[in-house]
Amino acid sequence: MEHDPTRMCEVMVGLGGVDVVGVGECLDGVLEVEVRTRGVVRPLCPGCGGGVWSKGERRVGLVDLPAFGRPVRVGWRKHRWVCPDDGCGAGSFTEQDPRIAPERALLTSRAARWATRQVGGSGRTVTEVAEELGCDWHTVNNEVTRWGKALLDADHGRVGKVEALGLDETLFYRFGRRAAKVWCTSVAACRPRQADRRCPRQKHPLSSFVASSAARRMAGRNRLGGDGPVGPLSGRLRPDAAPRQRQTARPVPRR
Repeated sequence: MEHDPTRMCEVMVGLGGVDVVGVGECLDGVLEVEVRTRGVVRPLCPGCGGGVWSKGERRVGLVDLPAFGRPVRVGWRKHRWVCPDDGCGAGSFTEQDPRIAPERALLTSRAARWATRQVGGSGRTVTEVAEELGCDWHTVNNEVTRWGKALLDADHGRVGKVEALGLDETLFYRFGRRAAKVWCTSVAACRPRQADRRCPRQKHPLSSFVASSAARRMAGRNRLGGDGPVGPLSGRLRPDAAPRQRQTARPVPRR
């Protein structure tokens, strides 16, 4: 049990290796926590490898996990450094600590991991997660894409060899004055003889799509933006097969 006020704040924030320099509450009920990295070692210039000078601090706002029923924002006071060598092209740069947040992130690392598990593991929508965190849809979706792609790239044994490829077309949305249709093509790996139905209307267009180079580029991508489970299109192609997994390719306008 901690009794020192400073240490109690650090334990409650739980980021580790940071000093809590301030806590406040906004008018909308959002809890703000100001932190600064503890024990920062002066780095070397990434361009020339020489010494650098301090250039003050830069505050970066991050969305964190809710606490005590309120949304939380972390204000990270990042150290800035500048190379004194005029001939070095590195210029100025800021400190990076992936334990707090990756470079150019809008969510803390722990909030991004939690959001990725909620969307990818629990099947929640990005909108639901964004509402719980108290931020917009794009903030959550960008981080889920970043962390989800890293998980997919690291999991090389998640699928085996593709024996059959299933494709399906779904009306994605309409736009414009004439309500033009934009179609979404779903691509998934299937077991042989899994499909028990055919769609004559889509058979020939999808066969042409599979033979195109666009299909080969899209087959290796999934809804998280990385390499998908369908792998290369070297296996048997079955445009009439029903998708086995919810792997959605990018929308492709159908003419």
